[in-house]
Amino acid sequence: MNYLQVVVFVPVECEEILENELKKQDLVCLYFIRVRGYGCHPNYFSRNWFVQFVKFELIIKEDRLDSIKYAVKSSCQVGSEDDGFISVTSLGDIQAIKNL
Repeated sequence: MNYLQVVVFVPVECEEILENELKKQDLVCLYFIRVRGYGCHPNYFSRNWFVQFVKFELIIKEDRLDSIKYAVKSSCQVGSEDDGFISVTSLGDIQAIKNL
């Protein structure tokens, strides 16, 4: 079985909505945290360049990717450049530490 790591950055306003959608999915694990950074389009004329986002990290089975993408799109997409983004990385295999 192949696994994927999915990292999703969304605006803080979408945190609870996306969390509730992801709870309905078949996930191996889910972590999320509020982060801040410069974002994709920093405003160089602003005193404070930092923007707040929520970072979700998921480990999923490869065949669940389309379902996860749909959950993210349906709960976070409003048509803005600042809707956030998603990154998918192949893990190949994962093991519990106790089984090493």
